[in-house]
Amino acid sequence: MADLFEVIRAKHAENGFAAIALLTWSESLRNPTLAERLRTALTEATADLATIVREHQDSRRLPPDATPDSLAQLITSTVPGYILQLATLGPDAVDGLPDAARALWPTPEAP
Repeated sequence: MADLFEVIRAKHAENGFAAIALLTWSESLRNPTLAERLRTALTEATADLATIVREHQDSRRLPPDATPDSLAQLITSTVPGYILQLATLGPDAVDGLPDAARALWPTPEAP
């Protein structure tokens, strides 16, 4: 999660990614074609993340307490909040979030 936040922040610094994402999401509320494309992309991203989560659970780097699908959905639900804060409040407002994510979700060593 922390690494993902850092990639998003770097992309935003490079090309305004967070602002573009917000504009795209807003436009999808009135454009059914765009809404369907975003739905498809989110579904695919969540499925890909579930595969990664499952692999980490199988290797005991993530606890098996939640289903891979639920954990993937948690990740895909948290990222838009980060993007919103980055776009509206600026990079300084999200400075500590990667470290906070690492504190909440430490990466245990593989057995």
